[in-house]
Amino acid sequence: MRRRNPLALAVVLVVLAACSSDDDAATGTASTPELGSSASTSVDSTTMSTITEHAAEHDAGHATEPAVVDDKGLALLSNGEMSHEYGPDEPLDAETRERLAQQLALTRLIAARFPTLKDARDAGSKPAGAFGPGLGIHMSMPAVTIDIPDSMRSASPPDNGELGDELIVRPGNLLYAGSDDDSLLAGFMYLAMTPGEPEGFAGPNDHWHTHGSLCLEQTPDGIETIQAAEKTPEACEAAGGFFVAQTTYMVHVWTIPGYESNRGVFSDVNPAIACSDGTYYAVDRAITDRYQLNKCRADAA
Repeated sequence: MRRRNPLALAVVLVVLAACSSDDDAATGTASTPELGSSASTSVDSTTMSTITEHAAEHDAGHATEPAVVDDKGLALLSNGEMSHEYGPDEPLDAETRERLAQQLALTRLIAARFPTLKDARDAGSKPAGAFGPGLGIHMSMPAVTIDIPDSMRSASPPDNGELGDELIVRPGNLLYAGSDDDSLLAGFMYLAMTPGEPEGFAGPNDHWHTHGSLCLEQTPDGIETIQAAEKTPEACEAAGGFFVAQTTYMVHVWTIPGYESNRGVFSDVNPAIACSDGTYYAVDRAITDRYQLNKCRADAA
């Protein structure tokens, strides 16, 4: 049913009542028109124009402007050359979904071993860059063996280039939701030494990305980034770093309860990981090499 404009309806009733009063005054009787009655009432063009103008003014006065939402800097985040170039997850058939569920379940074994950043550090893990909003801090995977129970192993190891069980429990990095010792594990990053985007996980929804033109420095405490004067090998070497024209392919996996990404389990940026003040603002890119522990404006260190 079409929604009636309440002001226009009120104006019509007033006009009809006025016409009725004039007629009743001439006849000495009183009557009230009923909505939906079969009685016909004529409204001249001038009156109809007035009704239309009042209705338009009412609609204009009550029109709501789109609310401006403060996303606290989330839209400014990106990660890698191919970030945000994918749409919603594609649907999976039953067989693919079952295979993906088995793969993702294996990450629980890693989470049980290294639930906090201190657990990773105590096992020899080193940072690969500072904590960043939407990304966390990337810690190297400790050189340990993760035992896989037979009940969690794949019934048939993949032969199509997908990651097998042993590779899944050996991610390249553990991603933590903060830079303090008690920061919790939030996700994982996997690496692939392939010339093109790998098959990776079951299905088409794991979005692998690369980074290019990086200037890095290997220190006893881990890998640090350097903001050279230019993104060239010469400028990077002059600044004391080594130049990486393009990294290997990598993908983030967000399977830890409490840190699931509302953009998908393989999203490049995870809104569940924010700075301590709840924002996503990072320090200016030109000075990020000053902050090798945390790049949040609120927590820069």
